[in-house]
Order: sequence, then C-alpha cells, then structure tokens
Amino acid sequence: MLPTPDLDDRRFQDLMDEARRLIARRCPEWTDHNPSDPGSTLVEAFAMMADQMIHRINQVPDRLYVKFLDLIGLRMLPPAAARTPVTFWSTAPVTEAPLVIRGGTRVATLRTETEEAVSFRTDGDVTMVPGPLAHVVTQNHGDDRPQDREFGSHGMRAPFPAFGSVPQPGDAVLLGLERAVPGCAVRIEFDGRIDGVGVDPQAPPLVWEAWDGSVWSACEVSTDETGGL
Repeated sequence: MLPTPDLDDRRFQDLMDEARRLIARRCPEWTDHNPSDPGSTLVEAFAMMADQMIHRINQVPDRLYVKFLDLIGLRMLPPAAARTPVTFWSTAPVTEAPLVIRGGTRVATLRTETEEAVSFRTDGDVTMVPGPLAHVVTQNHGDDRPQDREFGSHGMRAPFPAFGSVPQPGDAVLLGLERAVPGCAVRIEFDGRIDGVGVDPQAPPLVWEAWDGSVWSACEVSTDETGGL
C-alpha cells in the first residue's frame, strides 16, 4: 500500500528557517538571532505551535482526502475486477487439430510463504493453432533478392550465417509458418555457434517483428535467449 502523503510536509526546523529568511527580508535591522534574544524565543514558540497544527492537519481521515480531490474535479474510479494478460504454453507441440482452451478456465499466481495465490478466470476461448516452421529465408542489407535456406522436417539441411559477415542494420532472418497464428505465442529454438564479438547478449541490437498482412509489427517477446544470434 502506498504511504499517505502529507498535506503539509514542513517541520519545526523548516518553519524556523522560513521565519529567519522573512526576518532578513522584512526587518533587516534585526541582526541578533541568538537563542537568548526575546524575538528568537517568540519565533521558536510560533514555529512550535505551527508544527503542532500541521501535525494535526496531516491526521485527516481518508474520507477527507476524497473530498479534497472532489473539490479539484478528480473522481474515484468505480470498483472493477482485476485483469491481467495470460499466456498458455503447450507441453507438447500442437501439430494436428487446433487446441482450444475454453473461457472460464481458472488460472492463479504463484503462492508464496507471504502471499496467497490470486485466482483469475479467462474471459473467452483461446485457440492454439498448429503453426510448424515451413520456410527459412535470409536477406542481408543491400541484397536484391533474399536467399532461401533448405529446410527439412528435421531442421536445417546445412548451417548458414544468420546475418552478413559484417552485420548491418537491415539484415534479416525470415521465418515462415505453414499458417497464420493470430494471437498465439510462438516458440522458436536455434542451434548454432557464436562467431561475432562486441554484441551485448543481454541487449542485442535486433528486433522481432511479425507480418500482419500489410505491415511489420513489433512482437511482444516473452524471453529471448539467443544472445543476438
């Protein structure tokens, strides 16, 4: 829970410092600011009483905070059910008929020693569509035509460089599936060796995009352990 902010966060010393600044501006002939000076005693008494008043002001109940927000035109949102995106992963490849997860399926967060699990229900059907890899194409920056890589049922027939010998912006590896998988998570596994140097594997200079029929759109990446290929 967020801490409740104070309506006035000034303290005793803040009030004393502010009073001394005003004295120097409004009454420059007052130069004796020692604690023994009667005027300083009055300033300290005023600061102490003001500090107590500020403390009481900051103890207002939550309902008054709501009223203060209402005065400046802010309204509280009505109660609503919590919502969160959920990704389902199949334990085995979906290769035959689509796998349908019915709406109302119960999911929950991980229960810990200090927090109970929070349960949710899906609000609609989710369909996992079979989408095996069918084509692998590479295209380097400046090439007129992409290069089709031979792909078989057991993977690539021969190793190939993912990008050019000197990678440049615009180099691409294109992966084609047998059919469109809208709204589905796709898991892709690579097997290779790292030849390049100077690339931060935690923040590689590459992006994942998907063709939606008209433009390339950025993908929401769950995890990327390729290290920049």
